[in-house]
Amino acid sequence: MTPRRDANATRRELEVIDRLDKLRVILPAMALETATARRETVRLRAENARLTRRLAEIEPPADASR
Repeated sequence: MTPRRDANATRRELEVIDRLDKLRVILPAMALETATARRETVRLRAENARLTRRLAEIEPPADASR
């Protein structure tokens, strides 16, 4: 390799290392957001099921209104 190619390779390697460092910093935050979103999904599904059951209790049957 020529000195210029070595310098380009070194620059690319440093850029890759920099990107990996940035990912290491944001990965825990992304994981936390994902876990929070999953918990919220579970909560909302449970609430939806509860509300659907409650609506079925108070809503008259479809043929009863005739």
